[in-house]
Amino acid sequence: MPHGHDHGHHHHHAPGHVTHGSGSILLDIGGDMGALIIHARPEQNELEIEISPGTGGARTHNQVHARQNWSGTSYSAVFPSVAAGEYVIWRDAGTPETSVTIRGGEITEHHWS
Repeated sequence: MPHGHDHGHHHHHAPGHVTHGSGSILLDIGGDMGALIIHARPEQNELEIEISPGTGGARTHNQVHARQNWSGTSYSAVFPSVAAGEYVIWRDAGTPETSVTIRGGEITEHHWS
């Protein structure tokens, strides 16, 4: 399982929102809370993606949704408020996709391979 930075994700330092359909998702970040956006392909719409702390523990999931933005439609799963730390993104129940570092006050993005 990879650790540290890879080219599949990056960080943003400014808070913001993500458009979802006709509404927006408020990202609750700051202090020791960050957000994770996992970009996916159109055929992965409605796929449930799980993450868990890198040290083990309970998994949480979110679903890929089509999101309208200024450049058209994109597909992503958004975890709007995640405690800072190392996390595993799971491809399926037993296969990790990658690991990412969530930093307080930042948005981490990963592009599903």
